[in-house]
Formats: sequence, structure tokens, C-alpha cells
Amino acid sequence: MQSWLYDINARISALNDVLEAGEYEDITPDVKAALMGIYESDVPAAVEDGIGYIKAQEAQIAAIDTEIKRLQAIKKARENRLARVKAGYTEFLLAVEKKKIETPRGSMTVAAPTFTTVIDSIDEIPDAYKRTTVKIEADKASIKQAIQGGHFVKGAHLEERQSIRIK
Repeated sequence: MQSWLYDINARISALNDVLEAGEYEDITPDVKAALMGIYESDVPAAVEDGIGYIKAQEAQIAAIDTEIKRLQAIKKARENRLARVKAGYTEFLLAVEKKKIETPRGSMTVAAPTFTTVIDSIDEIPDAYKRTTVKIEADKASIKQAIQGGHFVKGAHLEERQSIRIK
């Protein structure tokens, strides 16, 4: 963001101080002209720069999101390929009846078998072998509706927030 944007803000604040010091009807023509000059020239330029900056940042964020998805897809494909290669080497070493082979790059060993649990149907598993988790979340929509309806909701309040819309 341009440093002159902050200068405009300081000039507007100074003019507002002048306006607050006296009555609005008592504003001198030169103060009115200065105020209108800022609003007519500097503010639109500052807003135009702001719009450009915001749009550029939003575009970069979108591009980063797209790149993240692309890289995640590449990562998943490589993980799948690596799993297939490891499975192939496991089958190969078992076929040649070797548990371990040493090479200058390292050794490859067929690990002892392990067991993994595969769930075919969670509904058929007895309750003794199930775990229940509870996730507690605040229902923001109903809290907002209650507070707006005049009710007090302990532990929550509404905050008014301003935002801008760029089109």
C-alpha cells in the first residue's frame, strides 16, 4: 500500500478536527475547498489503488489454492506409485526367497508380517468394540437469532463488523 494513503488519512483527520472545533455552518470556503479536493481527487485514487491491491491479493490466494491442490494430487499419485513399487519388491524378494539384500545404497529387508484391522461394517461390530466421540460446537446461527430476539446468551455476544465489497 502506498505511504501517501496514510498521508491522506492524516489530512482528512486534521480537517475533521477543524470541523469538530467549530460549527459546521462556520466552515470557511478554503476549508470546504480543501475538504472537497481531498474527497474528489485523492480518495478515489487511493480507493482505486486499494481495489487493485485487494484484487491482486485475492488472485494470488486463489492461485496458491490451485497450486496446493495440484501439488497434493502429485503427492498422492507419487505415494500410490511408491506403495505399488514397495509391494512389487516385497513380492519379488519373497519369490526369490530372500529376506534381506545388502547393497552399497542400503539394505532392503522384508519385514515381519503385521496385522491391520479392516472394518467391513461398523453396524455389525459389537458395542464393546466401538468408541464413541462427542464433538460439541456452538450453534452460532441460533445464538445470533436468540440475541437479536432480545435474549441473553451467557458466553456469547454479537459484534458489529464492517466490511467492503469489491466488484
